[in-house]
Amino acid sequence: IYIDKVIIEPLTDFISLIPKPGDDSQVSQIARFLAALNNAMNRLNNYYRNLQLNNDGPNDQRYFPYFSTYQDKNNDRIGALHEQNIVFGDLRHLNILVTRKGTILVDFEWCGRHSIDRYPVTTSTEIPWPQGANPSALLMQAHDVHWLQVIKHDLNL
Repeated sequence: IYIDKVIIEPLTDFISLIPKPGDDSQVSQIARFLAALNNAMNRLNNYYRNLQLNNDGPNDQRYFPYFSTYQDKNNDRIGALHEQNIVFGDLRHLNILVTRKGTILVDFEWCGRHSIDRYPVTTSTEIPWPQGANPSALLMQAHDVHWLQVIKHDLNL
């Protein structure tokens, strides 16, 4: 079949929960649907309530080096900046893009010289910044190191 426009169809049928007046078969269909949904929810709740999780075992991440490789690349990139006495400044998750070839740091507008340049006056106080990373505070390499540790912790590395 060749088409020249997009066709959008629902994956499931639409079941109106508002019965038509005088249509007893629809009321019966809605009742069966809700009973089946209730049964499924009870079974799922029972399954997950009794599920035994093994949190004490080894971290399977060691078999999949990608996240740790990405973290190493981030460390190398920040290390290269620090060797030039440059601080990235805003090294949060949203400023690291993951690609097939590795990671890319984005949003360099806060980059500056260590202990010389400052954070913007408009720095959000709602974000849990490293200690000392306040509006108008000096950019410090320790702040980048803090963010690298936060990312490592969040990825369970």
